[in-house]
Amino acid sequence: MDQYDQSQMPNEPFVPEPQNMPAPDNGKIFDSTQFTGVQENEESKPKKPSIFTKWQTWAIACGVVAIGATVAIVAVINAINDNNAILLSRYDAASSEISQAIESMENAFDKVTRKAYGVGENAVINSETIYPEASELKMSKNSCLSHFGVTTTDIDYLKNRKTGQELLDSGANLQSEIDRITELSASYHSATDAIESCSEDVLRVVADRFEIVFGELSITQDAEISSYVDFSQPVTVSYKGDRDILSVNLVFGLYDKNGIKSKLDRTIFEKNFDSGMTVEKDLYNNAYMYRTSRSNSESESRLRPKLIEIRGLYKK
Repeated sequence: MDQYDQSQMPNEPFVPEPQNMPAPDNGKIFDSTQFTGVQENEESKPKKPSIFTKWQTWAIACGVVAIGATVAIVAVINAINDNNAILLSRYDAASSEISQAIESMENAFDKVTRKAYGVGENAVINSETIYPEASELKMSKNSCLSHFGVTTTDIDYLKNRKTGQELLDSGANLQSEIDRITELSASYHSATDAIESCSEDVLRVVADRFEIVFGELSITQDAEISSYVDFSQPVTVSYKGDRDILSVNLVFGLYDKNGIKSKLDRTIFEKNFDSGMTVEKDLYNNAYMYRTSRSNSESESRLRPKLIEIRGLYKK
């Protein structure tokens, strides 16, 4: 037969198709991955027990925080202490400087006071010397300092000022204290440099015991020299002090309209000037007559007298 009837051919044996089988795992008897879908890894393995308990771990963490806080506190305290040490040093320096400034001013004030009362620097001032009393000197010194911005409150503050450590212990602001003392030190130095301007303050306490009234200045032709003229100006002086005066010289400087003192000084001298007395004097003709050239007379006639010195003695 040329053709075969396939339906009559014997059946071929059945061979099953190959399937993907899991690769054998040497040494592994059973792998549940294909059933559970969970990969076995390090996280799924049992963890080793910690050598610290929870409370021990918490305690250690708190200890670290506490140590850090302590270190920070110590650092802050050290910084504060360092700053306080710097402020104490600066305050002590400012306090030392103001002490020197006060001493310089008081020495200068003593000199200008002695000059105002005609007492030499090394001369002894006794009970008969016409000179301010201690309370009067204090008053004039305070008046002098007030011109330079120093008040009586400032003076008391400086006199009773505390040490830097005392201020620090009391909680005071050291920087403010330093600033105040530094400013006052500058004022005291200014007063020392311009101490001559305090002459009026120095003289006033004693000058107030005298009442001085000037009359009109008159100018006349000199009888001896035709190119010269004579000056005359009446002065009335009343003494209101408590102690009788043995002798006194009232010295007047002559100043122009700008407050510039000329070289001319005029003196009124009086002996036995008891309290309540009044005397009449001539400013230009007390101990001797005053004459000047006609060419200078006009400018000199515009000069005005001002008391610059009181020197004398009280009666015992």
